[in-house]
Amino acid sequence: MIGVGVLCGQGGMLLLAAGSIRGGSVISRRVPSVFFRRMLQSGGVGLMGLSLWLQLHNAATPAISLLVWIGIVSIEILTTALVQTGLDRRRESPLGARALKRGGQERLGLLHERQP
Repeated sequence: MIGVGVLCGQGGMLLLAAGSIRGGSVISRRVPSVFFRRMLQSGGVGLMGLSLWLQLHNAATPAISLLVWIGIVSIEILTTALVQTGLDRRRESPLGARALKRGGQERLGLLHERQP
């Protein structure tokens, strides 16, 4: 059950990040509407609450379980920030997928010149 709680927490954190203006534009490449952002944030809070409930439900001591949940959430926040940074850097990088499709292969020397 702890694995399910961690997955719920990570999914909730990603939804919360997608519900922000900057995070939504990084993940979906356009800024989502206010209503859609609120829905993402509500889903994220719901999943975070489910994660907390699963963590507290499985433990014999709720105080220790709450501290463990806070530690897990901090790791989930770090993971979400790294995923968003990676997506943002990949899109801006000249070595990104778009650059390779648009002829970036020639600039990178990935295509061999044909000898006559």
